[in-house]
Amino acid sequence: MFKEYRYPSANQTDTVYGLVCYPDSSIRGYIQIIHDRYDHISRYCDLMKQLANDGYLSFGCDLLGHGKTAASLGVIEVNHSWQLIEDIHQLFLYVFNDFKKIPATIAVNQSDKKGSQTVTHAVEPILHGMLGIGFGCVLARNYMMKYKDVNALILCSDEGFPAHPRRSAMACRKAMKEKGKNSYASELKALLEENKQIYLEGEKDTHAYRSSKRQELRKINNDSACNFEYTVRAYTELLNQQMLIDLETWTAAFPKYLPLYIMAGMLDPISNYTKNIDSMLIKLKASSAQNIFYKYYANSRHDLFFDKDSSAAIKDLLLFLNNCVRAQREPFERLKKLNSN
Repeated sequence: MFKEYRYPSANQTDTVYGLVCYPDSSIRGYIQIIHDRYDHISRYCDLMKQLANDGYLSFGCDLLGHGKTAASLGVIEVNHSWQLIEDIHQLFLYVFNDFKKIPATIAVNQSDKKGSQTVTHAVEPILHGMLGIGFGCVLARNYMMKYKDVNALILCSDEGFPAHPRRSAMACRKAMKEKGKNSYASELKALLEENKQIYLEGEKDTHAYRSSKRQELRKINNDSACNFEYTVRAYTELLNQQMLIDLETWTAAFPKYLPLYIMAGMLDPISNYTKNIDSMLIKLKASSAQNIFYKYYANSRHDLFFDKDSSAAIKDLLLFLNNCVRAQREPFERLKKLNSN
C-alpha cells in the first residue's frame, strides 16, 4: 500500500513530495530511500513493493529540484546546505509518527553488587535503515553526520568523494558571476559530469551510463523527470553537498558497530568502475568500523536496481536487512527467554 505526503521544505518556499509503501503485515523495519541525480522517488515503486512484501516500510521524498517537489526541474534553492538534509529528516519524523511501531518491552531482574534485586527494562530494537542511491549516498553520509537515528546504512552506486573539489567550486563561482544563478552552463555540466560518457565510447544514448538494458533506457528517455538541466545554482548546491564532509572526516566519525552495505555495478563509470569506492573501503577498513560489507555486480552500470543484476541486488539487499534485524533482536530475545524461565 502507498501513501503520499506533501510538506513544507526547510527552505520555506517549496513543498516536498514524499511517498511511503507499507506492508499489510507488521512492520519489521523502516527503510528510507534517497534518490540519485536526474531521478525521483516514484521510479522505485517496484523496489518499495518488494521491501513491503518482506515486511519493511519504505519511504522517500523527491529532493528539491526533482520530481513532484520541483516547481521547475533542476532548480534548487536553499539558504544553507543542511536544508536538503532537513527535508529528508522531516519525512522520517512524519512517517515514524504515522506508522509508529510500539516496541515491545520486558522487565529483567538483575542483581547489583549488594545482592539486592533491581528491575530494568529492555526495549525491542527498531530498524531504521537508510538506502542512498548514486548522489543519494552523498546525502545519506551527510545525514548521518547531523542525525543519529539510522542504525543500518546501504550505499548503492556511490560516486565517492569529489576528486577536484576546489577546481569545481571555482568553475561554479565563475559561472555564477558570468551567467547568473538561474542560467544554464554546458561547460559546467561537462566538468561536473565528465565521468558519465568518458568510458562509454560508441554509446549514442546519453543515459547509457545508467543501464545496459535498452528497455530501461527507453523508460528513462520517456520520463521527463529524468531529462532536464540543472541551473548553475543547483550545480553549486550539489557540489556543496559533496564538500560538506571529506573522506577522512567521514571514516573517522563512522560508528564502530554500524552495519554498512556497499553495493555497486562494476561497469559504472560514475564510480570510475568502483575505484572511488575502493578508496573509501580502504579508509573504512583502516578505521575502527567493524561491520562493513560490500558486493560488486559484474553486469551492471550505475542504476543497479534497473540493470541486469537487479534481481540479485534486491535479494542481497533483503538478506542484509534481515540479518540486521536478526542481529539487533538477538540480545532482546535472549533476555526475554531468560526472563521467562
